[in-house]
Amino acid sequence: MRYLYILFISTLSFSFSFSQGFSVSPSHSNSATIQTNEYVTSQILFTNTTVDSLFLSWNLLEKITPIGWDYSYCDYNSCYDATKIEGTMAAIPAGGNGFIKVNVMTTAESWSYFKFSVFNVSMPELADTVEFWFNGIANIKENSKEAISIYPNPIEAGDDWTIKNLPLNSTVEIFNSLGQKIGKTIQASNNLSIDGNIPKGVYILKIQHNKLIETRKLIVR
Repeated sequence: MRYLYILFISTLSFSFSFSQGFSVSPSHSNSATIQTNEYVTSQILFTNTTVDSLFLSWNLLEKITPIGWDYSYCDYNSCYDATKIEGTMAAIPAGGNGFIKVNVMTTAESWSYFKFSVFNVSMPELADTVEFWFNGIANIKENSKEAISIYPNPIEAGDDWTIKNLPLNSTVEIFNSLGQKIGKTIQASNNLSIDGNIPKGVYILKIQHNKLIETRKLIVR
C-alpha cells in the first residue's frame, strides 16, 4: 500500500508539471557569478509540451537589487527595461522554446535576486515560479595598470568620450539597456575617441580582443 501511495504522488507531480503545457530547463533556479563592471545574462527556457501553439505570460514577484546594480529583462517577444513587471510572450510553436532572460551589471560586491511567476495564459491557476541569483565579486582585471577604462564616465549627452588602454585590433560593440546593439567599430590604436552622439541612458560596451571579451558600463546623463 505504501509503495502504491508513493507511486501515486510521483505520477501526480509529473502530470502537474506537464498539465501547464510546458517544461522548464535547465532548472527552476539559475545562479551566476558576475565580476564588477562586467555584463552577464542568465536564461531559463520553457519548452512547449503540447501539440499546439502556446502563449505564456509572466509576472515579476520579487527582486532584490542593492545600490550599484543595473538590470533589464528579455522574453520570447521583446526586451524591457527595469520598470517592466509583467509580459506575454509570442506564440511558442509545438516543441519550441520560450525564455526569460535577466541581464545584469554591477559595480558592487553584493548579490541580487529575481523571482518570476510563469503561466499558460489559458491556465493561470497553474502558475510555475523561476528565480535568478547573481553574486557580484571583485574584478581582478580592474587592478591592472593597463585595465580598459572609459573617460569621462558618466558623461553629459553630446560630449565626446574615450576608451583607454584598448588592445590592438579590438572589436568594440555598444548596447543600450534593452540589449539592442547600436554601434560597432574596429580599433587599431591604444585609445579610441568617440563623438558624443549617444542619447541619455545606460550603455554596455562589449570589447573583444583575440578570444577575450570584456564589458564596461557607460552612463550618459
